[in-house]
Amino acid sequence: MNKRKPRVDISPFAITSQGRIFVNVHHVNGGRNPKALLELALAADGAVFIGVSLTGWEVKRVLRAADDALFEAAAVTVGRRG
Repeated sequence: MNKRKPRVDISPFAITSQGRIFVNVHHVNGGRNPKALLELALAADGAVFIGVSLTGWEVKRVLRAADDALFEAAAVTVGRRG
């Protein structure tokens, strides 16, 4: 098991592919303890998003897949207009 100390990303927002926008609970109290932030998030109203950042290679793979999917979505959308 990995024993590294988890880091808290302080980006203010995360935007999902379903159109949800999540605010980083770090900005509620400035905390950087992941367990305390999770407890704060679970106590709040609304959905909770839990994630980890991707490696550079994973980001490239996801962006290639998203690019392919968006080209297909554009073709289907334009095809319906014709």
